[in-house]
Amino acid sequence: MKCNLSTARAVDHFRCARDLLDELLGDDSQDFGTALVSIFLLCVFQLIFTDETVAVFEDQSQILLQRLESWVQYPSSHSPLSKRLNAWLKIIQAITMRGGGGGLLSEAFYELLPNYEGALPFLEMMPDHEQDVSTELHEVLGAPLFDFYLQLQILSGRIAKETHYHRSRFVGKPINDAASNSQTNPFSIGAEYFKSYHRSYSYMQPACFAEYVEIDHVLGDPLTKWTGPREAIQTIKEIVDDDWEENDVAHGKELNSGYLRALFLCAIECMDREQSQWAIRRIREIRSATYRTEFFAEFARALSEAQMERERRVISKYFCIWYFGGQPLFL
Repeated sequence: MKCNLSTARAVDHFRCARDLLDELLGDDSQDFGTALVSIFLLCVFQLIFTDETVAVFEDQSQILLQRLESWVQYPSSHSPLSKRLNAWLKIIQAITMRGGGGGLLSEAFYELLPNYEGALPFLEMMPDHEQDVSTELHEVLGAPLFDFYLQLQILSGRIAKETHYHRSRFVGKPINDAASNSQTNPFSIGAEYFKSYHRSYSYMQPACFAEYVEIDHVLGDPLTKWTGPREAIQTIKEIVDDDWEENDVAHGKELNSGYLRALFLCAIECMDREQSQWAIRRIREIRSATYRTEFFAEFARALSEAQMERERRVISKYFCIWYFGGQPLFL
C-alpha cells in the first residue's frame, strides 16, 4: 500500500481465508478461540482495506453465532489471547461505527461478545525476550491503560450510535438525555488514570478529549455557538504541541499516529481558520500510509473550508462522497 502496489493478491487471500473460516466453524473439534483469531485478522484487513472489501461479519451465519454463544458460556476456559482479541473486536466495532459507518460486526454478534471482570491478563512474552525494568513497568501501567482505552472506545461507539446516521428522529428530551449521560463519562474515566502516568502515554489524553468534541458534533449544535469543546480542543493543542517540541518532530521525526482522530476533529470542529490549519499541518506530520493521513488532511481541509463558507456544519459522510467520490475511510 505504501509503495502503491496492487492489493488484488491480498484481497484474494482475504476471500480465501473467509471461506476457510466457514469450514473451521463447521468442525466442532476446533476450539472457537482459533476461529476468533481468524475473525480478528479478517476484521483488521477490512479496517485497512475498507475500499477493497465488504464487511463479511455484518450478516453472520447461524453457525458462527451458535459457536460464539456456546463459547461465551464458559469464560473460565478463555485464554488470555482470546480475551484480548475479544476486546479488540469491540474496539474495531466502535471505530467502524463512527462517521456513519455500519460497523464490521452484526449487532447480534457484538452483543454476544463477553464482558470480563477486572483488567485483561497480559500475553506471555516470547521465550527469547529479555525482561528488564521496562517490561515490569509496562505490565504495571499497561493493564489500566488498555482498560481505559477499551472503555473509552466502547463509549465512543455509544456516541456514534447517537448520530443521525444511526438513530431515529429524536426530539427534545431523548437526545438531550443521551448527551448528558455521555458527557460526564470521558473525563471521569480518564482522570484517575492520567494523574500519575508518564508523559510517554500522553497520546492517550487527546483520545479522551476528542470524545467530548465528538459529543458536540453529534448534537449538531451550530459551530458558531460551541463552548465546552473549545477547552477540549485547546487542551489537545497543548498536548500535541508539547509532544512536538519534546520529540523534535520539526526535524524529521513523525508525530504519533494516536493523535490522528483528535486532530481531525479539531480541524473540522472550529470556525477559527488559523487553528484549523494548525490541526491539518499536524495531521500531515504523522506521515503514515497505513493511517491514510494525506487523505484525512485533505478531507479536513476541504470540509473545514466548506463549513466556514456556509457558516454551519456540513455532513461529513456525504461531503466526502461528493468531494472524493467515495465514503470516508475508518478513523
